[in-house]
Amino acid sequence: DVAGSVFRVGGEPLTPARERLVRAAGCRALPRYSLAEAGNLGLACGRPEVADEVHLVTDRVAVLQRQREVGSGAARVEALVLTTLVPESPKLLLNVEIDDYGVLSSRRCGCLLEEVGLTRHLHTVRSYDKLTTLGMSFLGGELIELLDEVLPARFGGAPGDYQLVESESPQGLPRIDLVVHPRVGELAHAEVVDTVLARLGDHRDARRMMARLWRDGAALRVVRSEPMVSAAAKVLPLHLVREPR
Repeated sequence: DVAGSVFRVGGEPLTPARERLVRAAGCRALPRYSLAEAGNLGLACGRPEVADEVHLVTDRVAVLQRQREVGSGAARVEALVLTTLVPESPKLLLNVEIDDYGVLSSRRCGCLLEEVGLTRHLHTVRSYDKLTTLGMSFLGGELIELLDEVLPARFGGAPGDYQLVESESPQGLPRIDLVVHPRVGELAHAEVVDTVLARLGDHRDARRMMARLWRDGAALRVVRSEPMVSAAAKVLPLHLVREPR
């Protein structure tokens, strides 16, 4: 029983589904947004409106946004651009994009961080790194929503029980495995594949066309095993495996 514990979390998005898991155990999750090249960029808001809401440490870093077109169908995101302001920063950054986007705002929350002058908020931080295979691209945020919210709601399980693994066949062809943890229970693999392709192809005509190509080419298959862990001990939504041809 870990009820009453407080977890400082970082390194991966604190999605609403993950925050609910922590809260269901009687605990709190305090997100921290950081970058190895710049240190802490954001500290948990004491009165958040969104699960991963942080106060930007604007005495250490300036954060702007630049619109980017990414993914199939020219999806647009507000990419974060950083400039470090203090000599103690591990790296000197000048308008550096870090492949993240999010929602920037200024509001009065009444927590202690606002009292010391940190009034800029950031939340819903996601990566615009993309899964691109067989001609179709997906944003990192789309994959997280699919794996953390859509599939557990439809088939059971929890965040961390589903993972996409991209690899290359011995013939050099790309392939995608949807890894599902055995504890999820019995599944109809065809129904799971239908759900994934319907979700990934439901936004734009080009995506629907490519989802059909994935289906026709049997590019997506369901594999029952524990999700793969990265060298940094993370269960990433998208895990890349490079096999020799």
